[in-house]
Amino acid sequence: MNSVLIISALLIVCFPFLFSLPAFCRFFAVNEGHNVGDAIGGITAPIIGLVSILLLCVTLKAQKDAEYRSSLENRIFQMISLHRRNVEEMHSDAKNKDGQDVFKMIMNQIEESLEEIAPFFEGLSVDNCYQDGFLMCLQEAVEEVDPIAFAKLDIAYSTVYLGTRKEYIETLEDVLSKRYKRDFVKLIVHYLQLKPVKNYKEGFKQWVEFNSWETNSKTALVSSIVNNKPSMGLVHINLLTKGTHTLFYWGHEFRLAHYFRHLFSTVEYIDSQEELTFKEKSDYVKLLRTQISNTEQILFFANSITEMGAFWELFNKQKNRGDGYISKYELIKNIPQKEVFGISYQKVYPNVDYEFKS
Repeated sequence: MNSVLIISALLIVCFPFLFSLPAFCRFFAVNEGHNVGDAIGGITAPIIGLVSILLLCVTLKAQKDAEYRSSLENRIFQMISLHRRNVEEMHSDAKNKDGQDVFKMIMNQIEESLEEIAPFFEGLSVDNCYQDGFLMCLQEAVEEVDPIAFAKLDIAYSTVYLGTRKEYIETLEDVLSKRYKRDFVKLIVHYLQLKPVKNYKEGFKQWVEFNSWETNSKTALVSSIVNNKPSMGLVHINLLTKGTHTLFYWGHEFRLAHYFRHLFSTVEYIDSQEELTFKEKSDYVKLLRTQISNTEQILFFANSITEMGAFWELFNKQKNRGDGYISKYELIKNIPQKEVFGISYQKVYPNVDYEFKS
């Protein structure tokens, strides 16, 4: 557009000199009297008109671009504001916690569940844990990550996320059984289902005692429950399964599902704006990331390796390695620890330019 305007201006300036020169044919001779002015006016007028139209188009396009950018920024800022509001409105009546404290509570529950299920993974081979198809998928996606540590975090987080209530336990088993052996999954989730809240003192006391048992004894008791044959430890079963209102792993799906859906929608919306350059998209996502605390980023990482968060990148078959939103926009850039729940997140997402590099 700029070159057209420059050429047009040069032609308009040069026409008086061009038409004052002698022509090679009398038919083209316009340097006699008033013919010069008529020729110049007749030829330059359309050019000036065309330039005016082009300038109008440029003005309209600039106005349209400005309106688009204003509308885009307003929507992005609204989505970021809504994200901040989602965090502020996080609340736990049981723990009397709000906002970031809820995320810290969830993270503590994941750490507790990891510690509680650890004995079941001691000496466990990947063949006795993983479904064959998913193990191959995992090894292709992240070669350097310990598959047992990965399974522990996946099962622990999924249990904390969905919870062990009666109406969710089958869903939890189905989700995890896509990746791990179903009998092993049932053993773990039903074991965690026995844990009561700490203010249920009588039951929690029994849980502490039960949790100190040898792994084989715990496995036998949980297996008897799973198979509806509580032939042993009947006192413990009655105390530990008093009612769903006493469950420690109640679940946080009703909190986190909306939170992650909105986060994904925001990033997806920014990424879909074809008029923006990659740098502009990255700058907008960076604004969003400034609103995501380190604790949220840690939970975000844990969520991303599970079935619930697979669409972000790690197991998204529509994205090549490193092209998913987490790597593309460095959504976990600010995690300070070298490991998260026993896993090196930098090996899982190596294409992120981390603030704290190991």
